[in-house]
Amino acid sequence: QLRAGFTKSGEWRALIDDLVIDLGAATHGYYLADITATLISGPYRVKDILVEVYGVRTNKTPLDQYRGAGRPEASFVYERIMDMAAEELGMDPIEIRRMNVITELPYTNPFGHHYDSGNYLRMLSLAEQYYRDFERKAEELKRQGRRVGVGLSLYIEQNNFGPWESASVRIKSDGKILVIIGAAPHGQGDATAIAQIVADELGVDINQVEVSWGDTELIGEGFGTFGSRTLTLAGNAALLAARSVKERLKTLGAQLMGVNIEEVDYEEGKVVHRKSGRSMSITEIVSMITGNVGGTWNYGAEPKLEETAYFGFKDYTYPYGSHVALVEVTEEGLVRVLDYVAIDDIGLVVNPMLAEGQVIGGVIQGFGETVLEEVKYDESGNLITQSF
Repeated sequence: QLRAGFTKSGEWRALIDDLVIDLGAATHGYYLADITATLISGPYRVKDILVEVYGVRTNKTPLDQYRGAGRPEASFVYERIMDMAAEELGMDPIEIRRMNVITELPYTNPFGHHYDSGNYLRMLSLAEQYYRDFERKAEELKRQGRRVGVGLSLYIEQNNFGPWESASVRIKSDGKILVIIGAAPHGQGDATAIAQIVADELGVDINQVEVSWGDTELIGEGFGTFGSRTLTLAGNAALLAARSVKERLKTLGAQLMGVNIEEVDYEEGKVVHRKSGRSMSITEIVSMITGNVGGTWNYGAEPKLEETAYFGFKDYTYPYGSHVALVEVTEEGLVRVLDYVAIDDIGLVVNPMLAEGQVIGGVIQGFGETVLEEVKYDESGNLITQSF
């Protein structure tokens, strides 16, 4: 239940929101309402907000996170507010958003979220091009007697739920590189992206890199995969560990070649002596430090090619974007998506194919949640939609 205050010209001034969350038969899901409440202003400048959160224990299954987890609910609220205000004031949906969108960043929202970077106005302008095109298509279809509408959302995410992750990078005796992470991916493709990061840093083929996770015998420190955090935290931890291993390779390579550390560079998987042009690959270095079985170690540096690193951020990250949909409702009540555009600014993209797959999966899942899915209980709290 909410009340939003706008000026006659369309400026969003205030919001009072009573947020009720069905916790089921436990209380640990309460934090999901906290995420929704503190992101309730979205990418807009409204400052005066009061959110009262009420957690209600019921006889249902205990509530917990499921992809998005509190953020889509906030987006639904502030975008519905924008559309309702536009209709009430007789304004264009794009224009009322343009009037209220945050234009100067960094920006701290009323609940202390520090939006670090972005260009929300440009994002809205990009989305507007598709929105206007969809409007024209909708008008043509309406003249044919079809029930067609256009929807737009401008959203901001809260990602990188910490506090930190760890990673170890180890060069094995065959020259292959083992990356061990504390986080545990479950289908997102994080292992592939982390392999890319390490391969790029060490200048080797990605097929030379193996990523292991979920094995507490190999690495004991980690928090898991949730809140769009794994690649940011575990990926950066792996990057730091790889950089440290690279420095060890330079030190060992220089000593094995009998030259000064200051005279060598690391290039494309090799330690290169600038003056002579002589070089040693990772495999050659490993072979020399492991091949003298029963001999002596005659070098000052440790024969160690393994490093562990930890990485954490002092703040969250805030990707953002806009989605535009052209939708038809048939006489039978079926909802058909005729066209859809997703524009997402997620920062540095490590693997475009995986990133695109995440967006497509999110769009399909959002459609399912909106149109097809429902969790039903009987009066005794028994789940009656347990299967398809």
